Amino acid sequence: EEYFADVEKIRSQYDIHRVFLSSDDESAITYAVTVHRDLEVIYLNAERREFASNWFIEYRLEASMRSKASMDVAMVADSTMLDLMLLRDADVLVGGFSSHLSRLALELSTGEKGFVPPYVTLDVPYGMNGALPPYAVRQIYN
Repeated sequence: EEYFADVEKIRSQYDIHRVFLSSDDESAITYAVTVHRDLEVIYLNAERREFASNWFIEYRLEASMRSKASMDVAMVADSTMLDLMLLRDADVLVGGFSSHLSRLALELSTGEKGFVPPYVTLDVPYGMNGALPPYAVRQIYN
């Protein structure tokens, strides 16, 4: 819902009729398809039970591989790459920039297009100015 409030704000500016929804939340997809019938909502047809967590996807993959959990890591990695490539091609990006994937999608899109496309960040500014979200822990690499 939060994402679509911003989509509604910018859709008239950019004449948007189709939205690619990258989400690990099945209810977000159901909401978008049923409430926003005037938009063509596109999404990957994936088993979202593999994504059920409050962790960012990049941390879930690592934790699953380390713990040898039953997550289908190949499917999650493949669908994540597909999401990134589809987000790269978007005309406008709406996302949470505390996520590495949203920032990477913007960077890939900028590289592909040769300019920074319009975007809306739902939480922190791009780059975060050195600040970390409250749930993040500083990572030190030697």
